[in-house]
Amino acid sequence: MPSSLLETSACPPALNAQDVAQALAEARAARDRAAFDAGRHHALRAWHSPAAGADARAEAGVLLSFCLYRLGELPGLLELGTQTLALLQAPQHGPWRDDLLRWVTLGACELGRFELALACAQECCARARASDEPRRQVPALTALGACFERMGDPWQAERLMGDALAIARVHGTPFDRMQTLSNLCAVTIGAYYLLRGVAGEADVQAVLQRSLAYAREAVQIASEAADAAFDAVIWGNLGEVLVHLGQAEEAWEWLTAALLRALEGGHQAQACRIRCTVAELHLQAGRHAQAAAALGRLLQESNPGITATLVRVHHGLYRALRALGDDRGALQHFECYAQIERRRAINQLQSQSQLLVTRVEVEQARVQAERLRREALAERQRADEFESRALRDALTGLGNRRQLDRSLPGMLDQAVRGGGPMALAMLDVDHFKGVNDRFGHALGDRVLVALAQMLREHIRSEDVAVRIGGEEFLLVLPGTGAEAALEVCERLRRQVAGHDWSALAPGFSGVTVSIGLAHAPPYERQSLFEQADRALYWAKGEGRNRVKLA
Repeated sequence: MPSSLLETSACPPALNAQDVAQALAEARAARDRAAFDAGRHHALRAWHSPAAGADARAEAGVLLSFCLYRLGELPGLLELGTQTLALLQAPQHGPWRDDLLRWVTLGACELGRFELALACAQECCARARASDEPRRQVPALTALGACFERMGDPWQAERLMGDALAIARVHGTPFDRMQTLSNLCAVTIGAYYLLRGVAGEADVQAVLQRSLAYAREAVQIASEAADAAFDAVIWGNLGEVLVHLGQAEEAWEWLTAALLRALEGGHQAQACRIRCTVAELHLQAGRHAQAAAALGRLLQESNPGITATLVRVHHGLYRALRALGDDRGALQHFECYAQIERRRAINQLQSQSQLLVTRVEVEQARVQAERLRREALAERQRADEFESRALRDALTGLGNRRQLDRSLPGMLDQAVRGGGPMALAMLDVDHFKGVNDRFGHALGDRVLVALAQMLREHIRSEDVAVRIGGEEFLLVLPGTGAEAALEVCERLRRQVAGHDWSALAPGFSGVTVSIGLAHAPPYERQSLFEQADRALYWAKGEGRNRVKLA
């Protein structure tokens, strides 16, 4: 790579317009299959071509910036990203600008460029707040949280990212949740490093347990994402947490898998971080020489420029060499460690002062996020209530035909797979029209409500009872053979017949029911309904108040 991505001397000859379009197509395809080295190559060709129009050059800058971000080439990302942002002024470039602001924010945080990071994060949040899409708040709040974490305030970062996660759970995609959880894990690991050695053991363990919960959930979602770059990050985070919790064996498994993924994908920055964690594992096990050798190679081979990783390398070498009795070497690395920490602290204070990032501004973002969260929960509750009402009979509270149509196919499929029995009972109130004609519809409704309660008392949680219309009800009894179903229906019939119905109205002697019962196999819906209907007709024809088995 040239010393600067913007140096044209190291690039191939200029492309024509058709070649630019082809290069962009190849860059997009490489990005989509996570081939970021190839994506960088093709996007760089388009970026340097004089034949690239404004939109093509803008897209080339975005594609190239993304590849650099995923490859961990952060200095190049900041150099290119700031120039590309200047090109993304048109309204149609809005989504590209949002993404690029976030990538530059995160890259600048890692390199200690807090002034640039906060400026991009604030613009990202302002654009998200001005939008009517709650999901846009998720990456914006996460990026702002990353700024605070790198500036020494992981607690504020965790609060911001927690708000982002609450929005993502309602409005976001699985990828949104996975990415936010991964960032929360990284933030709480950072809090652990601040607390280690100075806070009480309970506080240290509490932050590690939160970090572990974030990591476990992120891993669960990542198992379906098939993204090697995020696998390396998420698995590495989980391994790092497990190291600090003393679970060395499981930590080793996750770390080796994460390192392999990072190296395969060319994610050098992440590989450096994982190698630091592996060295920490050696230190915990008393393998000080092995840890010193690993960290020394890391420093010589890759010279990790990310501040947080450099801090860990020097601090790890200090601990290893001190344990090995090399006081001079240990002191040198401790001085490097302390110098980087002092420089980072100064940068943090200067950035906060220059950009006036006050708690009021952050609280405004949090209030907005909380409002969105409450609105999202209320919206979800309204949707759940509407769906529940749509599946329930308004009078009796039992399920309705829609509930039956939703539940029965799955119950039949399960019965087919298991080869087990199933029963279906059709129930009709005898002479119900006479009840309405003589005593009125209000009493008829009370009869149906009382009957629905009796049905509930006679079924299990896995059974389904629905009102299919008028005085007709249906019972579905999965896993129930013909004899057992007959017994259930007969017991229900006797209870209805023996119930004290006179309490509903003077002179009202009560009601009885007729029940037609069908059973499976065969597991065919139409056949079961027809059998139950014929059996019900048979029960009616023989005088009512009886159960008949098809």
